[in-house]
Amino acid sequence: MAVISRTIPEREVLTTEPSVAMAIWASPDRPRIASWHLLAALPSLLRWYGPAAMRRSAVVAAVLDRQRPSERHWYLGGLGTDPDHQRRGIGSALMRPVLARCDAERTGAYLETQSEENVGFYERRGFEVTAELDVPGGGPHMWLMWRAPRPPA
Repeated sequence: MAVISRTIPEREVLTTEPSVAMAIWASPDRPRIASWHLLAALPSLLRWYGPAAMRRSAVVAAVLDRQRPSERHWYLGGLGTDPDHQRRGIGSALMRPVLARCDAERTGAYLETQSEENVGFYERRGFEVTAELDVPGGGPHMWLMWRAPRPPA
């Protein structure tokens, strides 16, 4: 399995060949999606998800944005593997290049997860739970996780 890295606006995307998994990272220099990208995507997002889902997403995003660490960090915005290919080390392989970069640059890494099962996965990769929260209005329970850079070997 080859790991392929490419850059899309404001994001580093790592995928596998063949495409069974993807990791999306925001660099410390571009931690948030530009407003004009969101505005351009808004009509499509509204059609796909509907206004109610978009409102809920906005509430979740606002709550999580206030929780983001102030330290310089890489942000793991998404990691997913096709269910038929899970538990084979693919997700770990996609995380490895950016975590190595974090260590080399002495920069932390941050993520949020809604899945308690994912907490153990990320802990085994050096992340620690820094907070848990329930998003207001019936939103999901979230685990906020930080990985400090590792000292050079």
